[in-house]
Amino acid sequence: MLAELRVQNLAIFEHVALELGNGLVVFTGETGAGKSLLVEAMELLMGARADGSIVRAGSRAAMVEGRFLIRGAWAETLRKMLAAEELLDSDEELIVAREVRADGRSVARINGRMVRVSLLRSLAQHLIDLHGQSSHLSLLRPGHQLELLDRYGKTERLAAELRTLHARLNDRLAELRRLQQQAREMERARDLMEFELREIEQTLISEEEEAELVAERRRLAHARTLADQTARCLALLDGDDSHEVASAAELLGMAYRILLDIARIDQTQCSLAERLGSLCAELDEIVRELRRYGDRCEFDPDRLEELERQLAALERLKRKYGPSLSEVAAYADRLRRELAELGGVSEREPALRQEIAAMAARAKELAQRLSRARRRAARALAAAVRRELATLGFLQTHFEVALEAVNDQVPLPDGSVLMLAPTGAERAAFLLAANPGEPLRPLSSVASGGETARLMLALKAALAEVDPVPTLVFDELDQGVGGRAGAVVGRRLKALAATHQVLCVTHLPQVAAYADQHFAVTKQLVRRRTRTSVRELRDEERIEELAAMLGSPSEANRASARELLSAATCN
Repeated sequence: MLAELRVQNLAIFEHVALELGNGLVVFTGETGAGKSLLVEAMELLMGARADGSIVRAGSRAAMVEGRFLIRGAWAETLRKMLAAEELLDSDEELIVAREVRADGRSVARINGRMVRVSLLRSLAQHLIDLHGQSSHLSLLRPGHQLELLDRYGKTERLAAELRTLHARLNDRLAELRRLQQQAREMERARDLMEFELREIEQTLISEEEEAELVAERRRLAHARTLADQTARCLALLDGDDSHEVASAAELLGMAYRILLDIARIDQTQCSLAERLGSLCAELDEIVRELRRYGDRCEFDPDRLEELERQLAALERLKRKYGPSLSEVAAYADRLRRELAELGGVSEREPALRQEIAAMAARAKELAQRLSRARRRAARALAAAVRRELATLGFLQTHFEVALEAVNDQVPLPDGSVLMLAPTGAERAAFLLAANPGEPLRPLSSVASGGETARLMLALKAALAEVDPVPTLVFDELDQGVGGRAGAVVGRRLKALAATHQVLCVTHLPQVAAYADQHFAVTKQLVRRRTRTSVRELRDEERIEELAAMLGSPSEANRASARELLSAATCN
């Protein structure tokens, strides 16, 4: 609840400090005195857009500060929000401030620390429901309407279970997608490794074999040169067809025969003759091998092309997998080991699919149960609101709680789709037709003003036990309301104040009489400056104010004021 409100230099407010209590708190005063300015100050605390024109003339800035008591189970959400932003100084109270400077800039503070205005708005939704010149009621937010319907129908536990299950189901679906992605990546890795291994195995040879291929390619590339040079060598060693010059074999044979003649005479030269004989035999063997080699020195373009292709393939292997064939072979061994270790489909996936199927079935069952319960609650809530509207004089106004199917889709692994949002299979919409023949429209499209405020009062009264926002503010509640209807409005506000702190700006004494705390807003001219003061009324001061609201502070009106207070006390 709002325990204290301080306003400085806001338009005609120079300095106002109010201590507010529980129950129904009313603000009364003449038109233009500044009652709705108090509501505007509360709007600033809720994060409303600031305008430098509201700063009191001659002042640097306007300041609004509110001290809220955060007690009860409803406050736990607020405490968590404050703790998440490191703003929780006390579990019992919260101080919110808003400074608006003359140049239009504004600063928001929570517990003395500067915060974003957007954060202030988020927090304020848990503190105040305000219906004034601009609407800030949480009742107008569709998401909150479904939450209130669940509270009214006592289906919060079922809705919370479904919300938790929906989150877990999405987590499992995300896990399955990750596993499937990993399986796809693993399959791509397997395909790549198998391709690389095939490429290596189809081409790889030993480094010795590679050296032989290189040598063969060199011989084939120089086959003609080798054949010519071999022929020349044979001609020198063994002669040719021209016999113009004696060959080495002929000369060596002649020398051998001469040396044999010498050895027959001088046996000491026998060994030398034997050695020269061996040399002649060796020369014959060399000539035979050269002839065989020369016969092989034939140019084979097809074989050379094949060798070029094979050696080029080996070079590609080395560029891709290692600088040498031995390192390519080592890489192939690593591929074989990794392929052997590479797993198949995760063992988790089948179990996960079963778990998802079971969770989806459970979620569908919960959603159906929740939908049935919500339909019953929607009918009961609509009937309760219509009764409240009738009590407040809206006999021709029609109210409905519509449940519309959500468009959220949860794709399942079997190809089916679960139409389910975290909040269930439907969303709620509070619809109103203010006059006969008019179509039902969302509450957010209902015109603002006193009539709408009374419509909201009817909703708040019907939802009093389940609405968690502790402080309700109503402005222009009694526009177009007569005295008899005013007493009804006062009674409904009093009943609502049993569960909420209710702040109300009113012109009707029939409403003001029900107040637990009554403030009068008055405007004075001090030193040619308009100044508004707000003071709490007690006892006879309150009777004087009610009499003035009845027309004039006459004895008759004072007596009527006492009767109003007495009647309000009895009710």
